[in-house]
Amino acid sequence: MYKIVLLLAVIGPAPPSLAVCQELSGLASRAEAKNQASAPQGDRLGNDLAPRGVRHCDIIGNLVSQRLNAVLDIRDHQVHPKPNYQMHSRCSQNSDEENSLHAAAGLNQALIDELEEMAKLDQVAAGVPQGQYKGMSDTQWGAFKKETFETHHQRLEEIFEKHGFVGYDVAGVDGSNHFWLMTQHCDHVPEFQVRVLKKMKIEVEAGNADPSRYAMLIDRVNLNTGKQQIYGTQLGYDTDKCQAFAKNLADADAVNGLRSAVGLRPLEDYLDSMSRAHFEMNKERYLEIGITAPALYVKD
Repeated sequence: MYKIVLLLAVIGPAPPSLAVCQELSGLASRAEAKNQASAPQGDRLGNDLAPRGVRHCDIIGNLVSQRLNAVLDIRDHQVHPKPNYQMHSRCSQNSDEENSLHAAAGLNQALIDELEEMAKLDQVAAGVPQGQYKGMSDTQWGAFKKETFETHHQRLEEIFEKHGFVGYDVAGVDGSNHFWLMTQHCDHVPEFQVRVLKKMKIEVEAGNADPSRYAMLIDRVNLNTGKQQIYGTQLGYDTDKCQAFAKNLADADAVNGLRSAVGLRPLEDYLDSMSRAHFEMNKERYLEIGITAPALYVKD
């Protein structure tokens, strides 16, 4: 019996219906038009990891980049055929200049800082044991993950009660994305994810949150509440041949159109990139059982 480390993707609350989900095409177009008009030219990065509606240099930096190989929900935002998993930041983290920009934009710097610190620990718990955590037993690691996600949920509830879904106008792009990411990991309380999803839809319509992340939260919630996912962002792995697959997908024929509407790359490209990453993470074990490469949907 070989122990394979599975790469876990993120998911979200049960949305209305497939028809409602398809409305995201219009939402994304309106949000993109609004944000392109308001965002400084320098903030429109080619990397789709940079959310729409950036008003200042508040792009996800080294914090999440260091854990990218463990947190797959972020990777799906890469739209390029050969995705570059390194995120970029044009500002030094927590610099005086950045804080001044936040203040000028009317952002809540204390909340930004708090969400950033919470996200650091979240990324540790969401991945595989590394560094000081590598020596933990399975029981210790499980307890650490459970405590981290439960504690974060309690604080997220308080933030949500005060701010609703944390949009760009409250905590900038980083803060908004950190709040979203930790909500994705509240799988033990899907009713909270559902409530966040409803408020996030409002912010997406206003151009104040990312449509692609909203789509991922929809998928997460759907699976967590016994429904089918719409966008194929939540994955499982066939370890007999090292191949990723979308769990319980509603409509395989329509999925790429729906993904494109919210800024996600074709599903086959996403699955193949995840299969490659899964193989590299478990390469030694796969080689031991005679698998020398991942099984791909699109042949090189």
